Amino acid sequence: MGKFRELIVYKKGFSLLMEIYLLTNDFPKTEQYSLVDQIRRSSRICL
Repeated sequence: MGKFRELIVYKKGFSLLMEIYLLTNDFPKTEQYSLVDQIRRSSRICL
């Protein structure tokens, strides 16, 4: 078995994580410290 970073499921999860980060960059500044932080933290739990 190879390294975990070579697994398809890891690559797809990481890709989704990066997409979430890019999408949350467009949120209003008033949401940056509450909603955006919560969304980003919940997306990292999966990896």
